[in-house]
Amino acid sequence: MNTELLIREEKMNTVMNLSAAIMQPIEKLAHYYGSVLGRKININQTLHLLNAQVAFLATVFPDCSMAIKAVCLAWFVAAVLKCREKLA
Repeated sequence: MNTELLIREEKMNTVMNLSAAIMQPIEKLAHYYGSVLGRKININQTLHLLNAQVAFLATVFPDCSMAIKAVCLAWFVAAVLKCREKLA
């Protein structure tokens, strides 16, 4: 029973450490975006901006069929509109 609790605690600590490791660069990116935009940006807004950047790269750089490029363009437009909504 006691070892079960220790294993659960270790798993929980691993999840918490992984979560912190993932959030740290996102928080730094939020700080960077905030300094560029001249206002405070939260994590949710940062993720929307990051989504728009990835969608832009997927639209501009792929060497693929027109159908995939059209999907990437739709993704980019939707991401930009969502950014405008969240950052307004």
